[in-house]
Amino acid sequence: MLVQTDGMSEKEAISVIQKHEQTIQELQTMLGILQKRLYVQQERSNQMEEQLERSKRQLFYERSARSKAERALRAERNGTQSPHSLVAEIECKRCKLMFSSDNQDEDACRYHVSPLERHCGECGRWSIANSEVVFCQKPNIPCWYDSYRWPCCGMTDRNAIGCKSGKHST
Repeated sequence: MLVQTDGMSEKEAISVIQKHEQTIQELQTMLGILQKRLYVQQERSNQMEEQLERSKRQLFYERSARSKAERALRAERNGTQSPHSLVAEIECKRCKLMFSSDNQDEDACRYHVSPLERHCGECGRWSIANSEVVFCQKPNIPCWYDSYRWPCCGMTDRNAIGCKSGKHST
């Protein structure tokens, strides 16, 4: 910012410049505070998205279990109960879906082979997207994340379907 010094004494010009520098420092402090608030809001949003995904998965599991129980009940009433109708389901460690160990396809599980990474818009670093707070290389400013990626396939959607497939893992 240029300061017009026409008609000002040197002392007055220095005073105006100091006020501008103080204003810049105050704005930088406010920017840091807003970035911290944005970071917190992004983390809350991410947590809510993850909770929504867990809820969707849980609803899917419950509907699947209900449907399976209804089929088993109908089969029992008809006297045609299959020995596999009451097989317990297990949660896959990779994709978190429920599956029965006696019946799984070769490509039933979709997963990523590398952990999700997040990008800090402030310092430009990529870090593994976990719950740890990462601080920028600038003092006392937490990283704020503007994008995500799966390094194994380049997908940028946090909830992208896995790029690899195989059998479910226990």
